[in-house]
Amino acid sequence: MAIYKLNEICKTERGNGSFKKNDLSHDKNLEYLALHYGKTYKLEIIDNDFSFFVDKSFLKTNSLMSKNDVFLISTSETVKELGKVIFYNADKEGILGGEQIKIIPDNTKVLNRWLFYWLKMNQNIFAKFATGIKVYRFKRADFSHIDISLPSLEEQQKIIDIIEPIENLFLKYSNCIRIDTFKNCEDDVKKIIDIIEPIEIVIAKNKEILNSSIKLIAQIGQKLITKKAIGKKLNIYQQREEKIEKGIYSQTADIGNFSNKIKKQEYYSKLPSRARLKVQLNTLYICKLLGERKFLFSNSDKNLIISNGMWGIKSDSDFKFSNLSFFMSDYFYNKKKLFSTGTTMVGLNDQGLKKIISEVEIIHDLESETLLEKLFETLSISSKIDNELDKLINATIKMLVR
Repeated sequence: MAIYKLNEICKTERGNGSFKKNDLSHDKNLEYLALHYGKTYKLEIIDNDFSFFVDKSFLKTNSLMSKNDVFLISTSETVKELGKVIFYNADKEGILGGEQIKIIPDNTKVLNRWLFYWLKMNQNIFAKFATGIKVYRFKRADFSHIDISLPSLEEQQKIIDIIEPIENLFLKYSNCIRIDTFKNCEDDVKKIIDIIEPIEIVIAKNKEILNSSIKLIAQIGQKLITKKAIGKKLNIYQQREEKIEKGIYSQTADIGNFSNKIKKQEYYSKLPSRARLKVQLNTLYICKLLGERKFLFSNSDKNLIISNGMWGIKSDSDFKFSNLSFFMSDYFYNKKKLFSTGTTMVGLNDQGLKKIISEVEIIHDLESETLLEKLFETLSISSKIDNELDKLINATIKMLVR
């Protein structure tokens, strides 16, 4: 294998498309895809589903992207995200905006897609070159300090051919697959297909059940809302906050949006002052912030503490699940927009919540309540399975990682 500096096997061009966020359009008839930093930084592949466009007036020298091109995110609010690589796989040409760097490989030494894979696997290398305090950057000159070992072009193509059919799995588990030789790559891909892919299939099926349960609860909650004097008032109360010194804590930012998923939790010997709610059984926790549909529900007590940026909604009514389902309905979230206040942190306060509750009545229907009870139970069980599958995947990765 030949060893080069990264700048010896590729040139770079800084994106300089002059468009701003407000210039972007969903009109597919416009000439170019608009590769605005704010629309690309969460992606790994730009394909024909990319839905932001601009006209040719925004095209500048060194900003054109064509199929098979590669570019990097050169600016990030976190060091971890710095240097994220994106592969351009769309048929229509694109214009690359600022805070991004186009990579132009020397195809006598390296193939575009193999380099994309290598950059994906080695993204953390850019962290050592990060500059800045609140916003981090690296420079194109840093490429001269990065070593890269290249197999032959023939070997690179064979590696591409075996990864491309399972590319989504590779992008998710790239730290488990070697691309230095075809033999190593073939062995690792086989393990991914034999071990991780079956778990991924179970995860996908469980998420279908989870998402369907959430959707049905929200729809039934919407249908149970009725006019005043026809239904019954919402019979709910809020869990009281308490001062908690230590424990396992998940901040609101680490709770998934409308998914009942806790993405991160960790033990604190001294909890932040906002950690004031212990997660209790049959309690629906909803986020106060505007624009977020974060919630948590469990049919059992959990050894977990969350922020008072959420409310714990409880009900002792015979129609408790009908009451709880209201807070997952579109009606509630539309009212939340209407009554939210604030400047820096816009959200619903206690007064606004009471106002919404006072205006609402719901139908007490025994069949709906029975169905909702089963759906909330399914939601809780599916979420537990999802968490356990995450643990299984993480343990498997530790076994496979190179």
